[in-house]
Amino acid sequence: MLPQLRPALLGGSLIVALHILAEFGALQMLRFPTFTTAIYDLYRSSFNGPAANVLAGVLLLSCLLLLTVELRLRGHQRYSRLGRGVARTIPRRRLGRATAPCLVAVGGLTTLALGVPLGSLVFWLVTGSSTDFPLGDLVATTATSLGLGLAGAILTMALAFPIAWLCVRRRGRLTILLERSTYFGNAVPGIVVALALVTVAIRFARPAYQTVVLLVFAYAIMFLPRAMVSVRAALDQAPPVLDDVAHALGSGPLETLRRVTLPLIAPGLGAGSSLVFLAVVTELTATLLLAPIGTRTLATQFWSNSSSIAYGAAAPYAALMVLLSAPVTVLLTRNRWRSMTV
Repeated sequence: MLPQLRPALLGGSLIVALHILAEFGALQMLRFPTFTTAIYDLYRSSFNGPAANVLAGVLLLSCLLLLTVELRLRGHQRYSRLGRGVARTIPRRRLGRATAPCLVAVGGLTTLALGVPLGSLVFWLVTGSSTDFPLGDLVATTATSLGLGLAGAILTMALAFPIAWLCVRRRGRLTILLERSTYFGNAVPGIVVALALVTVAIRFARPAYQTVVLLVFAYAIMFLPRAMVSVRAALDQAPPVLDDVAHALGSGPLETLRRVTLPLIAPGLGAGSSLVFLAVVTELTATLLLAPIGTRTLATQFWSNSSSIAYGAAAPYAALMVLLSAPVTVLLTRNRWRSMTV
C-alpha cells in the first residue's frame, strides 16, 4: 500500500511544508516571528525592499531544498496498473490495550482541529459586544468569495493539467524542471507575489492593474502546487497503455483525452479543484493588495474586524467561511474515498 501511496504522501508533505513557509495570517495573529511576518513588517513599516527581497530569497532556497528532497524520495517507479487487483476481505484487528490511547489521540486531534476553533467562533457570536449581522454585506462578500474561488480553481487546474501530463507522460529533464518551478509560488509569501504582479502590471500591462484578472492570476501562481500534486498523482496511476490502445482503435488525441484519460483522473481533478477553492476562499494578503477598489471578501472582512479587536463583528464572516468550505471538504473526502475503493 505504501508504495502506491508514495506520490500522494510525498506530494501532500511537500504542500504542507511549502504552505508553512509562506503562511502569514495565523502566524501574525499568534505573534510568532517568521520570514513571512518579517517581510510583511519590512514592507509595511519602512518599505525596505532590498531587505525583504533577501528574506524572500532565503525562502526560495528553502523551497529548492524541499523540492530536491521530495524528488529524490519519489524516485522513478511506475505506479499505474491495468487491472483493479484481486479484492479480498480486510481482517479487523482488535487494538486491545492500545484502544484507549488511540481513542484519546484521535479525540484530542479532533478537538484541537475542530472543537477549539468552532467553540471560539460560537463564543464570540454569542457574547461579543460588537457582534453584528449586516445581511447585505454578508451576502455580497460571500458571493465575491465564491466567484473568486471558482475562477481561481478553474484557471489553476487549466494550467496544472498540461504541466502534470508532460511531467508524467513525457518525463525528461526539461519537463521535471518545468514541474519543479511551479512550486516556488507556494513558498513565497502572498505579499511578495502580489507586489511583483503590481510592478509588472504597472510597467508592462497597466490595464490589468486593479482588475479581477490580475487577482485570479495571482491565485493561480500561489496555489498551482496544490493542483499539481493531485493531478500528477492521478496521472501516475493512470496506465499510459490505455491511451495507446485508444489511438490504435482510431481515437484521436482529444477523444482519447475525453473518453479515457479524464474519467481515470477525475478524482484527482476534483481533489485539486477543491484544494484550490478552499485556499482562495481563505486567502488574505494577495487579496488585500490586488483586489479592485471596493472588492471585499470574507477573509478581508474578517481580517479588518479582527485587527481592530472587534471579534464579535468578525465572527459572522468566519462562520460563513466555514460553511462555504464545508461542502467542498465533503466533496474532497468523497472523491478520495471513491479513488480508494475503485
